[in-house]
Amino acid sequence: MSELVHEAAVIMAAGIITVFAFLILLIGAVKLIGLWFAGGAGSEAASRKRPSANANTQIAPNKLAAIGAAVRRYRDS
Repeated sequence: MSELVHEAAVIMAAGIITVFAFLILLIGAVKLIGLWFAGGAGSEAASRKRPSANANTQIAPNKLAAIGAAVRRYRDS
């Protein structure tokens, strides 16, 4: 019985080591691929910022009043 437990522990340890080695290699490969494909995209993204939607748009006063009335009606019900 003790021999079977020892053999099971060895097989389990080998499996755990194999899984951790694979995960370490996978994480390294993903990071390398990320660096390879990034290639300076961060500087382009920083220079091409879109203006926010609220910066250039104005809400008409009658629409604003309608929105306010709808919110009040929703909260009251």
